[in-house]
Amino acid sequence: SDSISDTTIVVNADTVTYQKVQEADKEKVINIDSVLKANINIKIDYQDSLVYVLGNREFYDTANGQTVTFTKLKDNNELFAVVYPNTFDDENQPNVLFYALKNEEWVLVSKFDSSEVNFFEIVDINNDGVREIQSIGYPNMNGNYWNNFYSFSKDENKFIDGGGFFSGQYKILANKSKLEVVYEGSWYMPNTKTIYYWKNQKLIPFKEVEVGLKIADMKHNDYYIKYSENLILEKDSVQLVYKKSFRGKKLNQFYDNFFENN
Repeated sequence: SDSISDTTIVVNADTVTYQKVQEADKEKVINIDSVLKANINIKIDYQDSLVYVLGNREFYDTANGQTVTFTKLKDNNELFAVVYPNTFDDENQPNVLFYALKNEEWVLVSKFDSSEVNFFEIVDINNDGVREIQSIGYPNMNGNYWNNFYSFSKDENKFIDGGGFFSGQYKILANKSKLEVVYEGSWYMPNTKTIYYWKNQKLIPFKEVEVGLKIADMKHNDYYIKYSENLILEKDSVQLVYKKSFRGKKLNQFYDNFFENN
């Protein structure tokens, strides 16, 4: 009948589309060394930020997670390559690789484990004219993603992993070497506001406030507030100051105006 014929056409069309998608996902893995060698003479201006030659911000999208990008961190002649060589492979630990151009050769200077990278950005966290590299992950259903910061140490001739956070809401206040980060996730997760300072090429937490359900079971509606701090910025974590029931105008204002008052 006509109805059976129509159904058959739809099934066949969907199958063809699915096959095309599967074929697109099986794209060849690009040889990273060959990409680097092909860009020995790349020209980059300081204003260029990052120059992508491979990755999801370039017209040649590999669709498998591989990224190669080039940059200047200072207004000088030093060139660096930032590489995320791994395809979407659950069996291997992904890495972020950093290369420096020396005597017309890309030399690997640092290698770090990385949970995931969607793309890279250039930032100057402390407004000193020496820029840092930020890796940005894939957003989850709440819009949060991994952010990690790397900087180059001229004295040690290597990159330093400066740490990071999991959030899609943040502000960099470069004139103060300061970051304000908000985490808001699923209903059962606590909300947090954290103030970081960039010190000695590391992201150091200064103050943090957290508000969450005392019992996250959809039956209770009582909240707590937890405040922690690290005022001398000598440690890489905050220490608990207090945890109490979250009620009353004063505590609500403390949370709402946390960044403005600190």
